[in-house]
Amino acid sequence: MFKIYNMSNNDTKKDLAKYTQTKPEQLHLFELLDPSLQDYSNSIELYDTMPKYHIGGVERIIDKTGEFLPVLQRDFVHRGKPYKLDILPASIIDKKTGKTINYYPSQREELVEDALRKIATKGRVMKFDEKVGVKFTYYEVQQELKKMGHGYSITEIKLAVEILGKAGIEITSKDDEVSITSNFFTYIGKETQEMAGKERVVVMFHSLVTKSINRGDYRLFNYDKLMTMKMPLARWLHKRISHMFLQATINNPYEIKLSTIVRDSGMKNYKTISERSRQVEKALDELNKEEINILTKWEKSPEISKNKILDIKYSLFMSEEFVSDAKKANKLANLRLGSSEEEKTYNIDELRQEIEKPIYGLTKSVINGYINKINNRGDYDKIEQALEAALEYMEKKKSRNEEVNPAATTKAAISQAWVPTKKSGGKATQGQVVVSKISEEEKRSLEKAREKKLDNLKQLQNDPTWIEIQNKLKDGFGLEIWEKWFSTLQVVAISETKLILTAVDKFQRDWIIREFLTKKTGNMNQEPKNLLNLVSEILPNVKEVLVLAGSLDAFPQR
Repeated sequence: MFKIYNMSNNDTKKDLAKYTQTKPEQLHLFELLDPSLQDYSNSIELYDTMPKYHIGGVERIIDKTGEFLPVLQRDFVHRGKPYKLDILPASIIDKKTGKTINYYPSQREELVEDALRKIATKGRVMKFDEKVGVKFTYYEVQQELKKMGHGYSITEIKLAVEILGKAGIEITSKDDEVSITSNFFTYIGKETQEMAGKERVVVMFHSLVTKSINRGDYRLFNYDKLMTMKMPLARWLHKRISHMFLQATINNPYEIKLSTIVRDSGMKNYKTISERSRQVEKALDELNKEEINILTKWEKSPEISKNKILDIKYSLFMSEEFVSDAKKANKLANLRLGSSEEEKTYNIDELRQEIEKPIYGLTKSVINGYINKINNRGDYDKIEQALEAALEYMEKKKSRNEEVNPAATTKAAISQAWVPTKKSGGKATQGQVVVSKISEEEKRSLEKAREKKLDNLKQLQNDPTWIEIQNKLKDGFGLEIWEKWFSTLQVVAISETKLILTAVDKFQRDWIIREFLTKKTGNMNQEPKNLLNLVSEILPNVKEVLVLAGSLDAFPQR
C-alpha cells in the first residue's frame, strides 16, 4: 500500500538552508536541455490527469458567520481503478483588509504549476533531502506565462503559488492501495528577500510528482501547444491522450465517452446531456484548430435508447504532428527506463493491416479497442500470436467442413491469449495445425498450480529471515533510502547461499544494482554498507544477491 501524509504547513518550521540540496541522475533525466525539445515538458500521469482543479475561479471572503468554502469532492477512474479525490481550499489572509479568503485552485494555479514544471526542465530542478523542487523567480514565471499568451501580474503569480502551497489534496483508491494527503506544493521558501518579483524562490512539488521523477515514469508532451489552449478541458484531454494513447497513428482513433470525460475531468456537470456535449465539443474543436493541430477531426456516435440519448462516444483522429510527438515520447521513455531494442521495435500499422483482414471478421470499433490497449511489446506479441492461432483454428475447422464464426474465434483467441502450435517466420500462415485447446479440467489444474505458486511466494514475504534482512537494510541504509528504494522489494527465493529479490520495475532494479548492490553507502553516522554485505550479516554464507524486475506472478517457484 502506498501512503503519504505530507502537508506543507508542517515544513515551514524547517529553514530552507537546513535541507541537503543535491542533483542525482534522475533529475538530469527529467531535464530537457536539448534544443530540439524546447517546446516540450514532462507530465505526471496520475497527478496531471486527476481532476484537481476547479474549472471557474471560486473565492469566498469569510464573514462573521465563519462560512468557509466546502471541501470539493470528486470521484474519478484512472486505468480502470476508481479513486476518491477531496480538494481542500486554501485559506489566505488578505494583507490589505486583514480578512481571510478561501480559494479553490483553479485555471490560474494550473497554468502557474505547469510553467514551474517547465522551468524545472531547463536545468533548475533540484532535490531537497528526499523531495524534488525547482528554483525560480516570480518574474521568470511571469515571462514564461506571457510568452504563452497568459498575462498575470507578479501579485497574481505570488497569490497562485501561495494557494498551491496551502490548498490540499486527499486522494484514495477504492481498493485502499493508494492513500495520499498532501498540498499541491509541499514546501515554499525564499532564498532572498523580496525584490519586486525577482527574489529567488523554491517550491517542492507534490509527493506524486517527486515519486514519478524518482522512478522515471513521467512522459514527454508538447508544452507549447498545451499552454496556448484556452479551455481547461482541452488541456486535460491533451494530457490524458498523451498518456493513454501511446501507440497513436493517424488512422487509429482514440475513443472516449462523454460520461467518462464528465466524470474524470472535473468539468461542470451540466443538467442536460446536450449542454455537457456542447462543452466537450468546444474543447474538441479547440484541439482541432490549425494552430494547435492535435486532432485532424473528431466524430461522435450517440448511444440511444427509446429515442433518448444516453451517452455519446467520441472518436478522435490524431494529427501527424501528435503521432510524431508520441513516438518521440516513447523513444525517450524507452531510453530512460532501459527497454531493450526488442521491446522498442514493433509496428502498430502493420498489426492493424493484419487484423483488419476480412478473414478475422472484426468491426473497426472492436479493432480500435484492441489496438488502443497495446502499451508495450508484450501486448503487441500477444495479439499477433492470437491472430496466428485463430487462423490455425479456423483453417482446421474448414478442412473438416465445420462451420466457423471468424469474429467469435478471433475474439476468443485474443481474450484467452491463444498461442499457435507452429510458426512460419513469425507470421500466421494458412494450412497450419489447429491450436491445441486445453480441457476445462486441465485449465483448473493449471490455475490451481498457479494459485499454489503465488500462495507460496506470498507466504515467503513473511519468512522470519526475510523480515530480519529488511530490518537490517533499514538500519544499514537509513529510513529514507529504505522507503524510497527497498520498501517495495519482494523476495522470490531465499537460501543460505542465494537471495533473489524482485523490484517493481526495471528502473528500480537497475538503480539498486548500480547504486547499492556493491557500492558502499548508508547513514553518515554509520560505517558505509552495501546490499551484499548487509545481507551477509544475516546469511553469512550468501554468495549472490540477485535483483530482478516484475511481479511475483512472473517468476517460477524456486
